[in-house]
Amino acid sequence: MSEVQARRGVAGRSRRGRALVAGSIVLALIGGGVWWWAYGDSTVEVPDRICGGALPGSAAAAVLPKEGTAYEERSDNEFGKGEEPGVWCNVGAGSQSIIFSSWWSVSDLGARGAERSGNTAIQLGQSKGYTNEIDAELYVSCRGRSASKEWLKVRVARYWDQDRPRDEQAAVHLAELVGDTARYVANELGCEGASKIPRGVPSMKS
Repeated sequence: MSEVQARRGVAGRSRRGRALVAGSIVLALIGGGVWWWAYGDSTVEVPDRICGGALPGSAAAAVLPKEGTAYEERSDNEFGKGEEPGVWCNVGAGSQSIIFSSWWSVSDLGARGAERSGNTAIQLGQSKGYTNEIDAELYVSCRGRSASKEWLKVRVARYWDQDRPRDEQAAVHLAELVGDTARYVANELGCEGASKIPRGVPSMKS
């Protein structure tokens, strides 16, 4: 092998080496970017009003993660226009979501739910129910647009995509959320006496 060929071989290997190093750096940067996109956290910003503006957002902000994927919501714009309630709003951030729903009930089961282990009794005017760190329910007297309907169960529940973190204050915030929800739902469904449901947070009885 001539000296010129040897030099060309060394130069070629050097260029290939530099290309491999550069390629490795690019891959590392790309990999780092994918890692940040998939796992990196950002501050969660919950709006002042949630569920299409129906509810205050402060209690939801207190329950949802402070960091993670951005806040999003889905709400049913047709809610309240018929006689059948159901799931009408879902908000979420990070690995957690809060689902707001209501259903007709044949009787007032609020007191019975409050008696179950781990639940705390709550009351908002004549409406009774329970709260814990996972969900809260209130049973509202509601004849609505149909005389055959007498009770409405209003529920706010948390769901997780990952392991559930402990949150001792969640029961308080869920009680506030279910109270706000009960007032909104009763008004939208045309319940008798909807305007008489008290403002404020339901009282809690240990």
